[in-house]
Amino acid sequence: NYGHMLQNGLGTATDAEAGFAWLLRAAEAGDIDGMENVAGAYRDGFGVAQSAEQADLWAARAAEARK
Repeated sequence: NYGHMLQNGLGTATDAEAGFAWLLRAAEAGDIDGMENVAGAYRDGFGVAQSAEQADLWAARAAEARK
């Protein structure tokens, strides 16, 4: 997805913060992969301030959505 491309500079300049914003939009819209990517970004502090609490929250949302 576009957020992943921005975060990793795939076909575009690297912009981790803009990439995170796109991933968050997808996650908030119910995209499970987006939720997992947001969890990972919070866990690693990639494009957003690191937050174990937010990482756990988004990982739990993704797990629940996969049921």
